[in-house]
Amino acid sequence: MGKWFLVSGWSLKVANARADRLEVLADETGWIPADVPGLAHDTLWRAGRLPNPYVSSSAPRLASSFLQDVWYRCRFQLPSDKSERGPFRLVFEGLDTEATVWLNGEKLLHSDNMFCSHTVQVESLLKPGEDAEQELVIRFASALRTAQERLATFGPRVVWNGDAGRVYVRKAQYAFGWDFGPALVSCGPWRPIFLSDSRVHLTNFRADMLLADDLESATLRLHPTVSGDLLDTDVLDVSIRVHDPQGRELYAQTDTLPGSGGQLWRELPIEKPALWWPAGHGPQSLYQVALSVSHNAQTLCQKTLRLGARKVELVTDFAQHTDGESFYFVVNNRPVFCGGANWIPPELVLPSVSRKQVSHLLDEALFMGMCMVRVWGGGIYETDDFYDLCDEKGLLVWQDFAFACGLYPGHKWFLNSVAQEAEQAVKRLRHHPSLVLFAGNNEDYSIAQSLGLYDGPRTPLPSPPEPDQPMRFDGRAIYEDTLAQVVAEHAPHVPYWPGSPYGRQSADPNDRLDGDRHIWDVWHGAQQDYQAYGTLCGRFVSEFGMQGVPSLHTITTGLGFAPDGISILAGLNKGQDGPERIETYLSRNLPSVNDLPRYIYASQLLQAEALSHGFAAFRRQFGQAETRGTGGALVWQLDDCWPGVSWSVLEHHSAQDAATGIPVRRKAACYAIKRVLAPWAVGLAHNEPSPQSGSGSAQIEVWACHSGPANKLRTLSLRLSGFSAHGEQRFSKTIPVEIIQNATTELGVYDVLNPNLIVRAELLDTDSVLVARCVLWPQPLRNVPLEEPEVLLEEFPGDDETTRLIRISVARPTKGLWLSASEHAVFSDNLLDLLPDETVEILVRDPMQTPIRLLSLGTLQKR
Repeated sequence: MGKWFLVSGWSLKVANARADRLEVLADETGWIPADVPGLAHDTLWRAGRLPNPYVSSSAPRLASSFLQDVWYRCRFQLPSDKSERGPFRLVFEGLDTEATVWLNGEKLLHSDNMFCSHTVQVESLLKPGEDAEQELVIRFASALRTAQERLATFGPRVVWNGDAGRVYVRKAQYAFGWDFGPALVSCGPWRPIFLSDSRVHLTNFRADMLLADDLESATLRLHPTVSGDLLDTDVLDVSIRVHDPQGRELYAQTDTLPGSGGQLWRELPIEKPALWWPAGHGPQSLYQVALSVSHNAQTLCQKTLRLGARKVELVTDFAQHTDGESFYFVVNNRPVFCGGANWIPPELVLPSVSRKQVSHLLDEALFMGMCMVRVWGGGIYETDDFYDLCDEKGLLVWQDFAFACGLYPGHKWFLNSVAQEAEQAVKRLRHHPSLVLFAGNNEDYSIAQSLGLYDGPRTPLPSPPEPDQPMRFDGRAIYEDTLAQVVAEHAPHVPYWPGSPYGRQSADPNDRLDGDRHIWDVWHGAQQDYQAYGTLCGRFVSEFGMQGVPSLHTITTGLGFAPDGISILAGLNKGQDGPERIETYLSRNLPSVNDLPRYIYASQLLQAEALSHGFAAFRRQFGQAETRGTGGALVWQLDDCWPGVSWSVLEHHSAQDAATGIPVRRKAACYAIKRVLAPWAVGLAHNEPSPQSGSGSAQIEVWACHSGPANKLRTLSLRLSGFSAHGEQRFSKTIPVEIIQNATTELGVYDVLNPNLIVRAELLDTDSVLVARCVLWPQPLRNVPLEEPEVLLEEFPGDDETTRLIRISVARPTKGLWLSASEHAVFSDNLLDLLPDETVEILVRDPMQTPIRLLSLGTLQKR
């Protein structure tokens, strides 16, 4: 009994639309070897038939190829295993997207949803004999053409990004082009295809770990469903074993079922369970449940799940607010501020994504102190590796269903496909302790509301319009009916939210006082100043962001050549008016620059300042037990799918980079976010002068944030210091303070000498050990009269030949000190705000041991 993956013997051929199958197969010209899993455009590029899709100049030359059909062919022989076997089945884990399959000339199936898997019994279609050559043929029709044809048939739709017809096609929507990357409307068997001869199948395995309210006990409920091709008189032995996080066996039992299969229900009490916590709040303890089904001592199928004992609640009520509902997560009875990021697919060519690559990117989220990632609805339901890694690393997962920025149809044929897609996704993902929310879509309510097609959550669901009728938001049936029912039936323990943004009370899905919101008043819309993030807070900020230009190495990769100026970067920026908007924010906040290295630095400093302002303001609004405000904030976006200019805080990290040991390249914002999301953080903001203050005086507001396990603290003190732009210390004061844990504590409003001082806040314990620190600079930064920094940099050998310790101090206040070395250098800290009375130490890992280069705000001002 086994699986035989069809990974060899494949070839592909490009053909005209609707070419005849027999004619295509009869003509042996034009076929080239193909990888499976794989995508056609990746194969054609590597064979020299198409330009590199990761290079910006390729887009115009690729466009016509999106309308072509691609044929895949695999010739194989049956396995020669002589053991008793059941009927052969072909399993297609994912066909992207409009696919028709034939086996030995007989039509096997048609699929038009890349997110659905298919299992087909093929015994009667196989040629007899071990040496007989079997032929599997798949025609992938152009998804773009299908989209356009359905648009013409069923009526117009409005989208933000990509072809309007994409909403009629169940394909990863970012493939049609988005504001962070180019279009690659490719096709192919993007997930494995295998032949199985097992006579028994595990058709469903429900495993729920239910944690008691007091966290002192848990109940493990197991419900496997087995389907068999044996006789009812045959006996199946079903073995279930449960191990705790230390590997100790907690439960072992073997039950029997008839050969045709059946269901089992088992319940296991667990006393004093080891809890699973989000990152920064405790360990990620994982229990293991192993199930195997055998007949006559021969294992026929098996499945292993890892579960976490954890309790999650999404609190959405009026108990803490009179002006709207709350929106925050409580994990194991502890309110958690969910600082994190939005995740997009890390490649244009999805089958190339590797576990190591994903692990590296998620490790960077941990480096920044994040505890949540939102799997954005314009991408995919990620691989098992992704969710396994989130379980291991403690990253909470907000999972969008795969809908984004469009008016999707509510036709019955479409809803049926979505129901199948959703059921498969929910059943696959529901056991992961990292999964804390299913959300119906990304910004579909927003686009409907902007068109006057949505009047609020309590209005009737509209029916689909006829082609000659005006557009409607009939896609609401997907989010408020189809998906809601699937989650309620198959994963009732996972909270469901109809959309993002969405509110249960307001006709405005982006209401500040209800549900989650996307803050694009900064960058998009009115292009408000990022310093205003504090006035834009919502109950949960599921998107906010600012673009940053990546490093010269990444730019060169994306262009295909080394750039000679700033203007050439426009081809790497797919955002609407992206270069102009960067310039708008640069001109408001930083000195003008006209050379590329300083422009890259300036844009990254700008992004870092914007995101740290945002995270600081949102975390401040987390509040305390009786007044929870903003429950979390997720930056748009964590990663990139190609080497372009976007809102990502990490540069494109390819599977090849991961395989060859190249570290993830961080934009400067990573270091700013790390400081703001630290377990202990202190914050500063300018306040209006008090009436009692004299001319030229000013006030500052001070607060402190804590997240993580409760622990007994010694008395803390707050030390405030003020410096002129030239480095003279103008005041210093120390105040004892008390901090509330897992909350925000307002520490008061303090007078300072004048609004142009640079103010530092330090949170210290009784031994004067630094707990948290931040520096408040006058705004905008372009008006701060800084000089070229006078930096003392000392280097000391590290633990091995690739590392060194850097000790840094400055003679004058220095804003945004950026250290760089070789393109593969990794710094433990960077983008430093330093004052003359302090010294910092940084560990640098750089196999090239390249000399350190420095840039800062003072460098820009020197011109």
